Amino acid sequence: MKLLVDTHTLFWSVEEPMKISGPAMTVLQDPNNDRYLSAATIWRIGD
Repeated sequence: MKLLVDTHTLFWSVEEPMKISGPAMTVLQDPNNDRYLSAATIWRIGD
């Protein structure tokens, strides 16, 4: 599955994983899934 991970999900998965539901974290951690970030995520991080 291809996943487009938004900025909050990226930060929460590292800093506050309890904010992400169990099923969502399972999907994020599945090595068979491809995770992508939008160019806007990089822009928002630098903002």
